[in-house]
Amino acid sequence: MKRGYGKSRTGRKRYVMLRHWLLDSPAWQSLPGNARALYIEMARRYNGSNNGRIPYSAREAAKSLPVSKGTVIRLFKILEERGFIVRTKRGAFSRKTIKEASEWRLTECDSDTPVDHATKDFMRWQPPAEELDAPNQQPSRHRKSKTRTHQRVRVGTLASPCGYPGESVNRKKGHNGLTGESVKPKNGPSTDSPQVHLYLPGGSGVVGLVGPRPWRV
Repeated sequence: MKRGYGKSRTGRKRYVMLRHWLLDSPAWQSLPGNARALYIEMARRYNGSNNGRIPYSAREAAKSLPVSKGTVIRLFKILEERGFIVRTKRGAFSRKTIKEASEWRLTECDSDTPVDHATKDFMRWQPPAEELDAPNQQPSRHRKSKTRTHQRVRVGTLASPCGYPGESVNRKKGHNGLTGESVKPKNGPSTDSPQVHLYLPGGSGVVGLVGPRPWRV
């Protein structure tokens, strides 16, 4: 992982190393940018012999990133859930007497206090089931749901004027502003005689309705 060498002990400059297998792990790929930045800041505190007692408080992290203290607490929780860090001591803060930072262990490195091998818990982390693309699985809450809207089909029978089937109505506007109706039969001519208005010569009124006209007006 990252080895922080003290220049007075080894003559080398301190540095932070990120191996490819860590960067390619699903846990690292799932981290937001601020969580990755916080992990690198914590790795800078590792000097090669203090893993398990790496001091780092939320106040210090908020100044280093910089983000709010509430955001830092959430980022610490993300790194713990993914298996990158383990809190070994909970810090306490008081403006008058107590100013103790939390202490951490990086699971990528061998533990110094207590002495133990690296656990690398993040290599066993897997994304939640709802985020996996599996067949016959419910969509993730991060995906947008698609709703299909079917057009409503209206099926019915149009009523024809006067109750005659097979007739279509074309409405036309007359000269006097009234709407009249003309009926065009589809199933052949009607057997009833058409009725017309009778106009008397020299008169202007309508006398009545008669059958077929025997003469032309």
